[in-house]
Amino acid sequence: MTRSLLDHKFIRFCFVGAISSLIDVSMLFILVEYVKLPILVASSFALMIGSINGYILNKKLTFKDTSTSTARQYIHYLFVSIIGLVLTLILMRLFVEALSLYYLFAKAITILLVTVWNFTINLLFVFKK
Repeated sequence: MTRSLLDHKFIRFCFVGAISSLIDVSMLFILVEYVKLPILVASSFALMIGSINGYILNKKLTFKDTSTSTARQYIHYLFVSIIGLVLTLILMRLFVEALSLYYLFAKAITILLVTVWNFTINLLFVFKK
């Protein structure tokens, strides 16, 4: 029996993450280039917008969670996202300010690293059955 790639939670998580990251990076670009916010402030706002999208899609598509404890669960998801935000800010500062990487390249590397954290904690604690 062959299983579709989308049958795997991690693949679905990455798919949702790609959509959320596209929203995140697009918002980062708009907030830095047009709104003229500092990179770390813009990165915070962009990540939170992407996070809301991620929660909704992960609940429905990745973990196929049908529980009704949405408010409590979202608080847990948000807590994981806030820790992810702290990791993102640390990594963005390191890559952009200490290593002088272009901010969008730094963001791409950061997304890859923080994805592993987010999936593991969401799987084990937020959406556990």
